[in-house]
Amino acid sequence: MSIKIGFEDACICWNEDNFRWYRTKTGEKIGKYCSECNVEWLPQKYMPHVSEDVPDAPRPRGKEEFLFLSEPLKLEANTSFQIQAPRTKIDVNNIIEIKPGDHVTWHRLHGMWHHAIVEEVRSEENKITVIEWTALKEQWTPEIVRSTLSIDGNNGLLFNQMYRIEYPDEITRLYDPDLVVARAKSRRKDTGYKPFIDNCETFATYCKTGSPQSHQVAWLNAKFNEYVSETAVVTMKSFVKGWCEIGSKAAGFAEELVPKEMLMEIANGCKGVASGVVIALESYYVVWDFSSAYEQRKNGSLSRDDYIEEVLGRVIEGLVTVGFALSGSIGAQFAIGSLAGTPFGPLGLLVCGVASGIICGAIGKVIGTWLGNVAGKIGALPFKDDKAVTSIEEISAGDHIIIYGWCLHPRCHAICIEHDGNRQEVKVIRNTYEKGVVQEWVPFKQVMFKVIYSEGSCLDANKVIQNALSKLGEHKYNIMMYNCKSFAQECKTTHVGVAFIPDLDGILLDKRSSDF
Repeated sequence: MSIKIGFEDACICWNEDNFRWYRTKTGEKIGKYCSECNVEWLPQKYMPHVSEDVPDAPRPRGKEEFLFLSEPLKLEANTSFQIQAPRTKIDVNNIIEIKPGDHVTWHRLHGMWHHAIVEEVRSEENKITVIEWTALKEQWTPEIVRSTLSIDGNNGLLFNQMYRIEYPDEITRLYDPDLVVARAKSRRKDTGYKPFIDNCETFATYCKTGSPQSHQVAWLNAKFNEYVSETAVVTMKSFVKGWCEIGSKAAGFAEELVPKEMLMEIANGCKGVASGVVIALESYYVVWDFSSAYEQRKNGSLSRDDYIEEVLGRVIEGLVTVGFALSGSIGAQFAIGSLAGTPFGPLGLLVCGVASGIICGAIGKVIGTWLGNVAGKIGALPFKDDKAVTSIEEISAGDHIIIYGWCLHPRCHAICIEHDGNRQEVKVIRNTYEKGVVQEWVPFKQVMFKVIYSEGSCLDANKVIQNALSKLGEHKYNIMMYNCKSFAQECKTTHVGVAFIPDLDGILLDKRSSDF
């Protein structure tokens, strides 16, 4: 990512009526945006890499303190996900995690993700004030407004879960919360909502980066291309089948060249081949999305719950899409197609086959996506979540930590006893197959994960450490019933964890966990 300062094609209208000013709480002007020329002007402090004495740097007339920002930072979109993968689930009991300027998002009950910018946090009331696109109850036209949300209430959140989108350090260092909130406030009372150009997500990413991007639109475009490739097979199948049947009814020389029975066998064979190709294509896209999710999981962008949601949701989406596409196209040929064939001949069957395949496939994608979102969240409920830690200081004594290992043992669970920041090492106690329960120093690796236990569900740190120390030297390792994962859970809660549930982090690329 890079930022460029424009020295050409700068804002030339100089019409003050077109400027949206960025102001802090105290009223200080910290930037402006020209809605006519679609360019942003920011003070020098937000562009430290640009020298103040650049002679040709364009500046608004009479406003020498601002520079023209021609190319803001842009995020790389991973089209396997509806939202940016680096995100943190917000604990509804710990509102202090939310800060002004945060980009928050939540899954609405109808299946889409909604986005907003946090303006104020009222921790004593467990409420936050956000700026967002929404349609007010008293009017139908969407508008950018200030809203108050109760974190411990439902607020239309699917399973009452809210997330904070995490941005690269390059962005958070450059654009402070004052600028993010000022950008959001400058657009209050705006109307003219455009689903694919100016929506709740483009608004939020613009506030954070200066670039209006929508991960959800990029995902939708990818799904459309994916769907087109599959329905193209259904269409081709219908054309082949239709022309085969036309050929079977053609004049005598066609039957002499190719017997009718053979043509019908070809037509029936096309049905099976095309169906197989549709399934193969959808399977390919599912595996591709799995691989993307797994890479995001390994680099710490996805927590365990988020990863499970993505995997299970994608499976459901794929199954429903294939089911609708195949049942729709095949069913139409036997039902509507046979009726249309009487007045319109084989072409009627052709048109019905094409139309039903496209329509049913589209319906399957929509329904599959919604069901996948719900099923993914339900499927993740029984599992404990975790979070990636990129600094050794984020780990505390008594924490249940997870270290990625090698392909036959990708995730090793352990209890942290202490850590040495100078040596970048962590002293842990863990249950091993070779030596039983051991205490050792291990290097701090990025990324390392820390398992999240809800308040009141685990022991205090001192008791956890005592439990772990008391088990040193034990040789009770059992890959199915008492492995490193169940050992760590026992130390944290005094209850042996369920060891036989598969660790879904290892289901891809033949990397199955040996510690589940």
